[in-house]
Amino acid sequence: MAGKTKLVTVRGEEIVEDESASAGSEPLNIDVGGTGALTDRGAAAALLIPYILAKSAVPVSSTNDTNETAFATVSIAAAALGNNGQLRVHTNWICTNNGNAKTVRVRYSGASGFTFLSQNISTTAGCSAVTHIGQNNSTFAQVGSSQGVLSTGTGFASSQGSTAVADTSAATSLVITGQKGTGTDTLTLNSYVVELLYGA
Repeated sequence: MAGKTKLVTVRGEEIVEDESASAGSEPLNIDVGGTGALTDRGAAAALLIPYILAKSAVPVSSTNDTNETAFATVSIAAAALGNNGQLRVHTNWICTNNGNAKTVRVRYSGASGFTFLSQNISTTAGCSAVTHIGQNNSTFAQVGSSQGVLSTGTGFASSQGSTAVADTSAATSLVITGQKGTGTDTLTLNSYVVELLYGA
């Protein structure tokens, strides 16, 4: 039935796959040219390569208020990361270049979830950032941080050593948000990529 998942064993490790994708079939082993899995996400895990969960280069702009706004929400399936997997999030932002506060964030486990990027990009025209969120040998513990560069060329580090206790044995989400101190300013998520790197 569509939407159900099952465990398959690849290289001695269990990987969660979509049951409907593998009905009546068996994966072709890696050592004979196969991917070791029957779904794209399972194949990425078996081949130890990143899997792109979501990406967009369509700009999304904030509304004329000072609320924290969700620019993108990315669903993460139950147990998709394993005990030692990681998420890697690339974001690119543009904004009004003035002294008013404009804070960009990456949250894990929902729109009010744990923060792994929180950077005020006032007095710049924007920034690019890379956020890492890793499972700490558990489906209930994460660590992470972000690094980036402002449009001025100045680098920054955000949320270094951040921790979370999100339950990733259940489905969850990653949310990219922004918030302005002055509603009439602009803040735009210009593009983003979210990658999953499975780890048993």
